[in-house]
Amino acid sequence: VDVVKNPPKCASKLSAGDAAAVADYLMTLKDASMKTGVFKQDKKVKKARARVVMMKDEACNACHQFPGKGGGISCPTFEGIGERLNPDWMYSFIQDPQHWDPKVWMAKRDFDDATLQLMVNYLMTAD
Repeated sequence: VDVVKNPPKCASKLSAGDAAAVADYLMTLKDASMKTGVFKQDKKVKKARARVVMMKDEACNACHQFPGKGGGISCPTFEGIGERLNPDWMYSFIQDPQHWDPKVWMAKRDFDDATLQLMVNYLMTAD
């Protein structure tokens, strides 16, 4: 799930207010298989270390755009991702992308909890 900033106008019959209400409702839906409370916010996230893991070690930038750093365009941008996505969901998706979308291109990796926490904390503050 991603949000496109300034999307082109579509042929929707919903008013802006109704569309916002539908979006708010959709954001309340939860998948029973998603664990909540797994993300642990770290206000002192080591951004430089996270960028090394994500850009050098794992090459996430081959598919994703990093704010101010460029990257690929075949997958959602990381710009403003913390404003759009739930951190527990990001943790779960990075841990097992195929659980959420069996046809997704992203490979499943065996990240330990510390690495997942580092990456999600970085994504929550990516600007």
